[in-house]
Amino acid sequence: IQQESNFNQYAKSSAGAEGLMQLMPGTAAELGVSNSYDAAQNVDGGTKYLKGLLEMYGNSKELALAAYNAGPGTLNKRGVDQVSEISKLPSETRNYVQKVMKYYGK
Repeated sequence: IQQESNFNQYAKSSAGAEGLMQLMPGTAAELGVSNSYDAAQNVDGGTKYLKGLLEMYGNSKELALAAYNAGPGTLNKRGVDQVSEISKLPSETRNYVQKVMKYYGK
């Protein structure tokens, strides 16, 4: 949440992601989130999404974070299925993973 919205529940990105965990509208709808600016709904949906990504990527926090930022489709297209291959992703995603892992380590 710190990296996504800096704790601003009303944050909206230029790409259209909304709320604390910056959910895209389609993803939010799939997760049952009817109001992305409602903190409880957003965090509930975002954590469900992150849990699914952790399961998808064998509990690799780095790969799950990369997919959260860039989308699982981007990881698939670029052939990223190991942490060592995150270097194949855009710099925004590489930086995102590094920053969130630093927060996680605190």
